[in-house]
Amino acid sequence: NETTARVKRTHREHYERRAQDLRRFIEDGVSLRELSREHNVPPCVLARLLLEAIGLRKDDVKAVLRDVCTELPRRAAQLPHAPHPEALERLALDIQGAVDHGGHGSPGADVARRAVGLAHEALLYERLRLLGVAFETEDDLRL
Repeated sequence: NETTARVKRTHREHYERRAQDLRRFIEDGVSLRELSREHNVPPCVLARLLLEAIGLRKDDVKAVLRDVCTELPRRAAQLPHAPHPEALERLALDIQGAVDHGGHGSPGADVARRAVGLAHEALLYERLRLLGVAFETEDDLRL
């Protein structure tokens, strides 16, 4: 889709700007939605980058997006240079809004994309079986 292609094409630019965006969020009070509109990036994609900018690892980012209000304060407390509590609270509220809104990069979109992929995979396996074509599934290859 067009959004995915644009995000992939511009990812490096946004990745390199993440510390600057975090500073603008914390010091200037620019919201996640404003930054998202300014850079033409889905809010959840930008949220992931801001979470990495405060020092969270990718696994931590995934956990935060699944349960923002619980996981962000808990994981940020383990960081040596976490933003001050007021900024973390604003970040949590903005990220929760982005997650609730859904869209590209949100946990809900990820679940839907995975479900569609699994459905297509099951359909492919069934058609290959009906045609008598030998194949190995991903699970077979993992063994």
